[in-house]
Amino acid sequence: MQLLPRDTFTIQSHKSLPEVIERLKEHIEAPKAIRWHFSHNHAPYEGTISSSGFEIRRIIDYRNSFLPNIRGRFDSSSAGTRIRITMGLHPFVIAFLIFWNSVWYSVSIPHFLFGALSGDIDTFIAMQAVVLPIVLLFVFWCWFWYEAHRSRQELEQLLLGEVLGKSASGKLVRPRTFKILAIITIVLWNAVFLYFLL
Repeated sequence: MQLLPRDTFTIQSHKSLPEVIERLKEHIEAPKAIRWHFSHNHAPYEGTISSSGFEIRRIIDYRNSFLPNIRGRFDSSSAGTRIRITMGLHPFVIAFLIFWNSVWYSVSIPHFLFGALSGDIDTFIAMQAVVLPIVLLFVFWCWFWYEAHRSRQELEQLLLGEVLGKSASGKLVRPRTFKILAIITIVLWNAVFLYFLL
């Protein structure tokens, strides 16, 4: 696992390129503008696939802006097919995070840190304002790597011809666990912040 929300790995399949593409097509459907969350009659992934590679995203029934974009490139040989896969955040999400952190720190550092140095604002409150985005980014980072780990397991199962849905350990952490963790973190942070503010 890397620090940055980006993962690159290679899967070697003994199957020929047409067989790999056919196997993937069974589990990838075309993107839809509107998708009903209560419907479970769909493939695990949506996106596009061609003879050179694919670009897909896992279909989920909950909201997650940090769902990885998955890109794959095929290299065919006599020994089978090598699939080079890259998972990363959507460029819009990266741009939003850069913008949000730039705005937050351009306001919070002058206001809170200089206020703490002059004694107008409590030092603990000032440090909370500076550290809060880092805590939130950590929660988002955990969410991304959960999704990336799950997608990597599923892709390995798909491309190596295994039964889809069983992880190596037999269990995967439910996405609701990360939702609860994020909510608890934000609520506790705000409670501590208000306690020292009042």
